[in-house]
Amino acid sequence: MKSIDYNFRFDGLAMRLYNTIPNLYILHKYYNYKINAYWPNSNHCQAHFLDLFENVSDINFFNEPFAVSADLDSLVLKENINSQNNFSKHDL
Repeated sequence: MKSIDYNFRFDGLAMRLYNTIPNLYILHKYYNYKINAYWPNSNHCQAHFLDLFENVSDINFFNEPFAVSADLDSLVLKENINSQNNFSKHDL
């Protein structure tokens, strides 16, 4: 199983969700990625992901940010190019 490390953005909830959650879901469900993530608490979003959502992508949350965070758009594009099945966040 492949895995990725991803740091969610520090700004508001909407900015965190727009690209990130659909891309993580696609990578987990369709391309079998293990997802490791850091969800920061900030003045713009003080709730943790697990307080707001069901963890359908089996995201493993860490307390510290990763030194390098995955570029989800590029990773989904790469997987789509290498796969017979192409998915985008708009398909969800």
